[in-house]
Amino acid sequence: TLGGTWFLRRDLSNAGAAAQWQRTTNFASWEKVSVPNAFNAGDGSETSYTGYAAWYATQFERPASPRGSNWILQFNSVNLTAHVYLNGRLIGRHTGGYVPFAIPASGLRSGTNTLVIRTDSSLKVHSVPSVEERSDQLTGGWWNFGGILREVVLRRVGKFDISEAAARSSVRVSKGKARGSARITVVVSVKNYGNRARLALRGSFGKSRVKFRPTVIKRGRSGQLVGTATVRRPSLWSPVYPALYALRVSAPGVTWNSKSGIRKLAVSRKGILSINGLPAQLRGVSFHESDPVTGAAWSPAQREANNQLFVKLGVNMIRTHYPMAPQQMEWADAHGVFTWVQAPVFRPRNTQLRKSVYRRNAVAYTREMVKRYREYVSVLTWSLSNEA
Repeated sequence: TLGGTWFLRRDLSNAGAAAQWQRTTNFASWEKVSVPNAFNAGDGSETSYTGYAAWYATQFERPASPRGSNWILQFNSVNLTAHVYLNGRLIGRHTGGYVPFAIPASGLRSGTNTLVIRTDSSLKVHSVPSVEERSDQLTGGWWNFGGILREVVLRRVGKFDISEAAARSSVRVSKGKARGSARITVVVSVKNYGNRARLALRGSFGKSRVKFRPTVIKRGRSGQLVGTATVRRPSLWSPVYPALYALRVSAPGVTWNSKSGIRKLAVSRKGILSINGLPAQLRGVSFHESDPVTGAAWSPAQREANNQLFVKLGVNMIRTHYPMAPQQMEWADAHGVFTWVQAPVFRPRNTQLRKSVYRRNAVAYTREMVKRYREYVSVLTWSLSNEA
């Protein structure tokens, strides 16, 4: 995790790019902050809500590593857009707050490296979420906090990088118990940083081996590999008993470790939802990552305090108006709490929905969200639009 001291410079006049702030190496005039950080926390003005640009920077040493290593910068949330510069050069960009994204750290060198991120929380009519006016007043379902709202991670990979590994299960159930074996399908996204190669992944789901068919991936390209496994006498995941299995997938130079579960969701002809063959009984809570002092840049202690409230309330389902933090999803998996994962397509007007640019942005956000969050067994439903 790239923690420690970061530097912040607000850019309300949008002059930073022309002045080439990305090439700054002396940050004495910038404000010292720690990341995660919401640059407009505590500011209730109209400008704060509609958004503006702010720049973040940090300097760090490249860790010692074997020859041939490749490096990835992972951002768990930057709202709303991010332009990422490494040693003065643009290496990537991303649009869509709250969804984690990764950028190859091309140009990372030995010695001191300077990482600069231009963030922009400006809401537009076509952005997701978008600026909202009702009765000539700005309004919204939650405050528009800008900045690097969640962790930044520098991770090392070898010739290959595994960016996703999601397991899906197929199992027959009756009255909360499995009937027979479970069939597991594992979908893995891999990028090849070396030469053209025939890749054969190795994997396991609990004690069961995941068998992958070898796939040829060209240099600089990404591929999706699908593996299967059989789990005999499976333990089912549910709010009552959230059984989890260790999911492990490895390629030369990189290993993916996570946890997943086996469960059966179904809807009867009468519209009754069942979980593992039993009628669902859901007690839900909606919340926002919002604090008067830290904004949406929650600390681990703040997240844990919020989770303890869920435990006290006895809830087994949670939601926000936007994708939750990866730590929150892992907590939900481990504690048997279903999640309602939602794209922030919030109260769109008919005039917006008629615009192709808004629809494209909404679909792109939803697609990225589903691909990134489908690894979590706690996901009960995907929300495509709220209060439309």
